[in-house]
Amino acid sequence: MSESTLRKANKIIEALVDAALEQGHSLSVSTERGYDLDDMLLGSTDRKAILDEATTGDDCHLFIHERGKPAVKERVLQSAGWVLIIPSSGEDVITDYSANQTTDLLVIRALAVGLHCLS
Repeated sequence: MSESTLRKANKIIEALVDAALEQGHSLSVSTERGYDLDDMLLGSTDRKAILDEATTGDDCHLFIHERGKPAVKERVLQSAGWVLIIPSSGEDVITDYSANQTTDLLVIRALAVGLHCLS
């Protein structure tokens, strides 16, 4: 993966995380290791920790949690939506996401910021 591709992807990932945190959401990160709760970063608002975890592997899912609601209840992940991130895709880093108002708005904002940074 070229440095330029990674830089483009990171700008969009940063914009997505920033948009979610600014809206008061917490985030969980599941990397290519799977969805074992013991291996995930859960319900975090620590920007650096989220970005570090989201960019460590080939892909990850970011799960968005509503403000004031737990990330996990009775060992089940609770989320308002998710975003699949594949950094090697460059500006197409957001490859899939749950279609709902919460996620749509965050993805649109991240892509708008990302496109602005890329132009």
